[in-house]
Amino acid sequence: MVRLKRNPFKTATDAQAFAIGAIIILTIALTTAGSYLSINAPIETKNCEFQHSSEVTTDFTALDASVQYLLHAESTVASTSLPIKLTPTKVSLIALPLSSGSIRFSPTEGNITVRVDENGAPVSGPWTDNDFSNTTTSNIDTASGNATLAGPPYSLGYVISTMNTVEGHIGKDTGSNRTVYENLSWYASIRPNTKLAIKVRTDMFSNLTQAKEWYECTEIESEDGFNEISLADLSSVSNGHRYVQYRAELKTWDPSETPTLRNITVNFSSSAGGVALTNSSGSIIFASNYHYLPNQVLAYENGAVMKSQLAGEFLVSPSNISISNASGVPRINVSLIDLTESNVPTYTGAPTISVRLLRGDYDLISESFFYPNLTLNISTAYPSICSNWFNKTLEESGLNSSDYNVAVDTPAKNVEITFYGHGEGVELYLEKTAVAVYIQR
Repeated sequence: MVRLKRNPFKTATDAQAFAIGAIIILTIALTTAGSYLSINAPIETKNCEFQHSSEVTTDFTALDASVQYLLHAESTVASTSLPIKLTPTKVSLIALPLSSGSIRFSPTEGNITVRVDENGAPVSGPWTDNDFSNTTTSNIDTASGNATLAGPPYSLGYVISTMNTVEGHIGKDTGSNRTVYENLSWYASIRPNTKLAIKVRTDMFSNLTQAKEWYECTEIESEDGFNEISLADLSSVSNGHRYVQYRAELKTWDPSETPTLRNITVNFSSSAGGVALTNSSGSIIFASNYHYLPNQVLAYENGAVMKSQLAGEFLVSPSNISISNASGVPRINVSLIDLTESNVPTYTGAPTISVRLLRGDYDLISESFFYPNLTLNISTAYPSICSNWFNKTLEESGLNSSDYNVAVDTPAKNVEITFYGHGEGVELYLEKTAVAVYIQR
């Protein structure tokens, strides 16, 4: 029997060939997998970031809708907790840090001031009417220098101030549309079964054609002796109005008794820089650290949701400001939202945080009053978004370019829109709601 001997060199060669083949196959597999991941992982990551960006934008739109509900709620109410997604729902398929974002609240950003402007030197008060010599009276005796019911027997009557000697001019001229009204004070003698009530109204026109009707004015009932109230509490009085008028109504249920008005004083001053009717501020800001959407920011300011990113700036939802010119006079409707609370922490990288809103005070500042010129001064991190929206809205309003001016100071992050009344005034409806912001995990 002949035995064949195994060639040791051949065995080694076979083993090496197998190893080399395995390495080649593994290399091909790794190369293929690497190529697949290099192509598809970034696409998946990019899609994930785009999806998350859309989700956060939707969350901010829901936030705006919740604030709009609170704006005209009948009482102080709280919204439900609104979820804001700070991280995407999927993890990146490659070894990149997890894309996420941070959310913060600033009570000082996004400031809007509504101001009445007029050139001229400031003036000051007060105006005290202590003889009632220039008044319109009905069943009132002013012979003694005091206002009493004519009689006896006494019944009821009223006295209305008419302090301008120019025909057709009936309001007391404070001398400036920069007027800031302060306190109203008067002395009264209130006998048993008698009543004395005061009403006050203002207007930019001397004949008070746009002032509130007397029946619309708040009635302030007198107490015996010295009386004083804040004119800022009266819906028929507005700062920025040059002319003021009062009406005193006297009544008795005893024909032998009369109330007496001894004098009445309107305290006022004026502002050198124009009269600020009100202002609001507050901003909720989401900032991302996306790989494929870098430097993207979402901000909620005064009813507007704005998005800023390298590709450009966008207005997601408009502000609570409308402009029209139906009657030939500019009409501005402004609903300000004053976002409050200062101790709100910044959250970063949390999967989801909750924003809770609580409505605070509501103030109707100007119920369709007229003003000579009106300015909206807006401090915002996004002046181009703001100015572009106003320019487009103004073009669509029917106003002429002589009726307004839009000034943008990009370095100062400020936009100022001035409306000109041309002697007929600018009509303004202005309200403000305070909304407290609570952010928590």
